[in-house]
Amino acid sequence: MPLFHSFKWPSVAYTLDILAWDWFFALVILFAAPVFRSGWLELTVRYLMIITGVLSLIGLIGIPLANMQVRMIGVLGYVGLLLYFLSFWV
Repeated sequence: MPLFHSFKWPSVAYTLDILAWDWFFALVILFAAPVFRSGWLELTVRYLMIITGVLSLIGLIGIPLANMQVRMIGVLGYVGLLLYFLSFWV
């Protein structure tokens, strides 16, 4: 059962977490970024979204390297920059 419920690599739960955040979240952010086109605030949001998506995708490099510390690059993308991005809307 640890293979299914553990968040220690490798496990099914951790794989689904990586797939959701580092792959699907990154794609959604990158595909949504072109919506913001004009104005300094919209361009800032657009560039932050691109940086967030790219960092999230870079976090996938940790899987073939079997180094989950490298995956923290992706976490930096979707936690750090996304929180900064969301601060524009609050």
